[in-house]
Amino acid sequence: FFAQTQVEDDPWVEVDLGAEREVGVVRIFERAVGNYDGASNGLLFLSDAPFTSNDPDITRAQAGVSTFDVGRIGRWIEIETFRSARYVRYQLPGDDRQLTIDSLEAFEQVGDGPTLPAPTSVDVTRVERRRAVIRYARVPGAATHEVLLDGAVVGTDDDGWFTFLDLEPGTDYELAVRGVSADGTPGAVTATSITTEGGSVLGAPAQVRITRAERRLVVVNYDLVPDADTHEILVDGVVVGTDSDRWFVVRSLTPGTAYDIAVRGVNAAGVAGPSTSVSVTTQS
Repeated sequence: FFAQTQVEDDPWVEVDLGAEREVGVVRIFERAVGNYDGASNGLLFLSDAPFTSNDPDITRAQAGVSTFDVGRIGRWIEIETFRSARYVRYQLPGDDRQLTIDSLEAFEQVGDGPTLPAPTSVDVTRVERRRAVIRYARVPGAATHEVLLDGAVVGTDDDGWFTFLDLEPGTDYELAVRGVSADGTPGAVTATSITTEGGSVLGAPAQVRITRAERRLVVVNYDLVPDADTHEILVDGVVVGTDSDRWFVVRSLTPGTAYDIAVRGVNAAGVAGPSTSVSVTTQS
């Protein structure tokens, strides 16, 4: 068919196929004369359910909707969709645009669709001690995208960005992304590798000694840990102070009570090494 809208915001044209069908290909034909590029640079949406909004951002985020970004069409373009759909919509996002289209044609898929291709890019944009951020190219025709950490799926995403959380400092990881079709079939994977920050390994203090024990305080003497930026002093596993002078006074203790006093080094990235401990009982 031929269709032309007014100059308006986010103009669109839609075809209702009457029932859910396996749509393999959608073809969009530009008008040969008149409004050249009147259908270029748009969004193709496919859905089994009716679209709930005319806002393209809301439609892209609608559950069960597949989105295909279309650039300049020229005379015509063919988009492989390979999914079930009843509603096929083509929309030009933006203000004051006019959609002029010669025809929008949906072709039924015969046989199984191909496996989705791998994302064309997965780039690491930030690496910290416990998190990493990636940017990836969305896979055309994918209903969603799975994000993998060392081969295991850790989330789904469609924004082109993903943040990995709760990573271990100084650890090697493989980060990957793959598209998933509407029937849940995963496509090919694109992966990249990272090493989180803070990987330097500290040793434990060679010695920790109690040089004085009173009713409410003890004095600790300890050996410095090579490469440590500072040292943490722990009482029964709880950090009570930091120090790098080899001496530390633990105060506000309870008379006649047994304590476990420990010291550990901490590097510049904030990673603590193993501790060395000693037991002491305050005077009663």
